Formats: sequence, structure tokens, C-alpha cells
Amino acid sequence: MLESVSWTVTTEPVEETILDNNQLDIESDDSSEFSEHNTNSQLSEEESFSDDKYKKVNFTGQHCFVGKDKVSQWLAHASSRPKTRILRKNIVIHPPGVKRVAQNAKTERDCWELFMTPAMIEYIAGCTNIYLNNLRKNYDRERDCRPTDATELYAFFGLI
Repeated sequence: MLESVSWTVTTEPVEETILDNNQLDIESDDSSEFSEHNTNSQLSEEESFSDDKYKKVNFTGQHCFVGKDKVSQWLAHASSRPKTRILRKNIVIHPPGVKRVAQNAKTERDCWELFMTPAMIEYIAGCTNIYLNNLRKNYDRERDCRPTDATELYAFFGLI
């Protein structure tokens, strides 16, 4: 049988005084005065419990965690259904993934060629060879400054 548990949550820190059975809080009879009627301070303390700073939270048989401040409490498990409606603008109706031409690209090189066409790679290789011809004058051996091609550029880009 589930038992209803109620908790009191406050924004102010809670002070607790715990007395053991063998500890006694005794005041001398000479210094204490006892009155049977309610004073204004006692009434204000009783009325303060009905203020908005105390909120009653009911957890019916659910496990919860208590915070370090001994006041905050969290349910151990999330509720099964959302408390609010999902806004229409937050609902994704388009499936994820690539569209149109990119759907046909199956390899890394095919994806690369969507951005850099083989003609562009050939153009880069041609311009690189022009630059290498200018540098070739500085070398005695031809193998130190050989011309490049598209295959070497694909290897440089990491596509081979």
C-alpha cells in the first residue's frame, strides 16, 4: 500500500535542534516566567506558517533525493509524460540526411568531388607545376623538384 508523504519546502535555511534522551534543557525556576495566554509574538509565529514562503509538496510513494541544504527535494525518476504541450515550431518534420545530388555520393572521394571537381584539381596541379618550374632552377637534380599531378594532390588531401 502506498503512503502519501507530504514535504514542506522553504527558501530559508532550516535550523534543527536534536536532543538525546539523556540531554535535558533545564532553566532555573527563578529566571523563567510562564504565562498561559498567547502573546503577539506567539501569534505571529503561528501565522507565519501560513505565509507563501512555505509550499506543500506531496510525493505519493515516490523515491526522492534531498539536497545538501536539507530543504530541496528532487524526484529520483522523471515523470512519464510531459507537463506541457510541445510547440509546433519545435517539431521536426524533415528527416535528417543529405538531399538531392549528395544522396548519390557513396565514398569519401565522391563527397569531396561535390565541392572540388576534377577540373579544379587539374587546375591546381597545373598552377603548382608552374610554381615548381620556377623553383627547379635552384636544384641540381630533377628528382628534388618533380612535377605533380591530380593523383598526388588527392593523396595530399587524404582521399586515397
